[in-house]
Amino acid sequence: MFERQSSEELNRSTENSGGIMSFQEYAEREHDVPYVFELNKGDKTLTYYGADHSHNPENPMFADIEQRFQKSKPQLVIVEGISQLEKQKEKFKVALKESSREDIIKRMGEPGFALKLAIDAGIDVKSPEPELNEEIGHLIEQGYGKEEIFAFYMYRSANQYQRTPNTPSIEEYLQPDMEEFKTSTNWENFDYSIANLQGIGNRLWGDRGALDSEEFSEERIDPVPWGGKKDMQTVVNQIAAQSSLFRDEYMVKQLQEILKQKDKVFIVFGASHAYMQEPAIKVLFI
Repeated sequence: MFERQSSEELNRSTENSGGIMSFQEYAEREHDVPYVFELNKGDKTLTYYGADHSHNPENPMFADIEQRFQKSKPQLVIVEGISQLEKQKEKFKVALKESSREDIIKRMGEPGFALKLAIDAGIDVKSPEPELNEEIGHLIEQGYGKEEIFAFYMYRSANQYQRTPNTPSIEEYLQPDMEEFKTSTNWENFDYSIANLQGIGNRLWGDRGALDSEEFSEERIDPVPWGGKKDMQTVVNQIAAQSSLFRDEYMVKQLQEILKQKDKVFIVFGASHAYMQEPAIKVLFI
């Protein structure tokens, strides 16, 4: 049923890249969530808020983000996971200004909340994410199959579905992401349907492969080889690790250029990204 990881494959999928912590190292560590660190060098100040992904407006984390945002007085706010932000910045600005904080948190979680804080304060925003076709191209170069890559992105969206309140059906929720994936890949004779996706899920996970399964949602796309669960992970977990490391490496390279132009930067990414990127980012402040 499962495509298990060999030791060689696991080492490949968690290989340290550019000073970023490997997933093997991460699996052996513990850290607070949220995870926050601050770096200073001369006039340069960076505040990195590693968030616990949440769509709950009552989560005290959002008040903490706002307090640290106000204290840091940033020139630029950087958030995770909005690859179209640069191309559609004015559209995002209008939509965020017109929306309440509660609505933004419910729809977009902490990245949307941080964007709204910045835009309401007249501060520039950025989401340094690689283009989806570049990321997928990297995964293809690493030797991963198209069906498993398709499963990773769609089941990652299914995981987000479980965290988002007042959602439509899982099929309707996945449709925009499926269309974006199809546009970015355009694989000849590939079946981009929900039926094929569910079939791939059944092959990979059996009874755990139901798209709307809340119980196994995070486990299926978790990139971390936790000791007690490592033997149950599939090739999709490997892909998750490669995707995350590719994005982290891209983020650190972009940040290096950003710090040449901006003195005060406020970042909101997931806690694991913050913890794993920290060693590489500290090098920029030596």
